[in-house]
Amino acid sequence: MTKETYYFSHDYHARSDPKMVDLKMRYGMSGVGLFWSILEMIYENEGSLLLEDIPRIAFELRVEDKFVNDIIYLTKLFTTDEKSFWS
Repeated sequence: MTKETYYFSHDYHARSDPKMVDLKMRYGMSGVGLFWSILEMIYENEGSLLLEDIPRIAFELRVEDKFVNDIIYLTKLFTTDEKSFWS
């Protein structure tokens, strides 16, 4: 059995994007790591995650729910509606 590998585009200068700089200023590199981990999870889940799953996401990534909420809502790096979020 072979395992498929998937990729998504990652701009090499993403670290210089103003929203990413704001993220680093507020949360340090742990915020950047959390952002990219959440982004990977979004793409593993066909492009979005449910907001109700934030506690599960936080558990899986071994961080507090508040940290995940802050990354999703305060950084402006994700788009949300009433049920889900994506980038």
